[in-house]
Amino acid sequence: MNKRLTRSRYRVALAVEAGDPVQHEVEVSPVDQFKAEPFAAKFGLPSIKVAPMQHQAVWVWCAMVRQGLYSGPFHEFRDRDLYAFELVVDDAGDPVGDEVPPTMADPSASASSWPATSEAAPATG
Repeated sequence: MNKRLTRSRYRVALAVEAGDPVQHEVEVSPVDQFKAEPFAAKFGLPSIKVAPMQHQAVWVWCAMVRQGLYSGPFHEFRDRDLYAFELVVDDAGDPVGDEVPPTMADPSASASSWPATSEAAPATG
């Protein structure tokens, strides 16, 4: 299994009034996942452990709205327009997405110079 951190990509097909479904590939960001949490509660979804696909559908809807690919409410997305969706994975089964570059520690800083967890963060500005 791949150890790199990525933003997950989903392949999404939306039904249209006439013709074949329209396919999109969207990246789900943490912003989409955070925005989805209150919607999941509002829609009465069970926990993500019980209904992971339903929660992922809310993530995908949030991502599509954020990216300007969908403008309708979730119930229309879920009940009418969502034809299919899947997590995009590579041949090894690892999620495909934009890699999040790791934060590199300043090599001049030593572990002893890090603030203790009880210390407040320094003021900025």
